[in-house]
Amino acid sequence: MANNLENIDMPADKKAYIMSKLNPVLEEMVTRIVTELPEDLPGYMIAFLREKAGPRAKGSDEGTLRAENEELKNQLAKLRAEIRASIGDDGGGLDSDAESEAEDDEDYVDDLPANFLMPESQKGKTRASVSAEAYGAWNVKQAFTAPVVPKSEEQKQRIRKILSKSFMFASVEEREMAVVVDAMAEVKLEA
Repeated sequence: MANNLENIDMPADKKAYIMSKLNPVLEEMVTRIVTELPEDLPGYMIAFLREKAGPRAKGSDEGTLRAENEELKNQLAKLRAEIRASIGDDGGGLDSDAESEAEDDEDYVDDLPANFLMPESQKGKTRASVSAEAYGAWNVKQAFTAPVVPKSEEQKQRIRKILSKSFMFASVEEREMAVVVDAMAEVKLEA
């Protein structure tokens, strides 16, 4: 690799960085890859680099987060102090927990008005349903038989011709169409 770097037009400090820092890590990674021949090459390379970085990579992120968290806590404390100052509370009043309890107490109603309560005459009675299926001997389920109104073959053809133009009957099968045509009765309207 040193011979290849000499031919590249690059500053000397970058060449030194590659030779001293980058090259040893890459050589070790390539050696392990060639030795173990992993199926998931990118995953293996990421795991190798994480292993090589060790706990210092995790610690640096954690340290940054801790510092940011402390900074945000300080900003929050300053903002709370400004709010107290603007409303005239110097800290001697209610704290936030006590204030929220006082607000919660206001939400509850001690006693309901008399007109909200159910009259004694209605207690214990169940409300009748608004819609229900009728039960009894007079409502026994039976097999449906379509009505058949006698008509001539010419009348049946006219009915079929008219129904074929309607979108509602466009997808009706022939057997079902025969039931519909047989059930239709002629109605004469006076003009």
